[in-house]
Amino acid sequence: MYCSFLFRNSAPRSRRSFDGTLGCAVIEKLQRETAAAVRHPDVQKRFSDLGAEPVGSSPEESKAMYLRQMKQFTPVIREMKLD
Repeated sequence: MYCSFLFRNSAPRSRRSFDGTLGCAVIEKLQRETAAAVRHPDVQKRFSDLGAEPVGSSPEESKAMYLRQMKQFTPVIREMKLD
């Protein structure tokens, strides 16, 4: 499950529940509400005016993008000694 992956890999230890379920519930709600907001016509227009393309990705799509970007940018970050 994506939320478990994200929660285990990003939340500070002090904010984690033992099994990650609290974090998952929060992440899932945030994803649903954000996706709904992105679909709102006013938000879509504002993004368009800024030259951005609103997507409202699913958690699984977000995970795939995160993993692709980590693979893509990790060598650059290491080469620039930013890690």
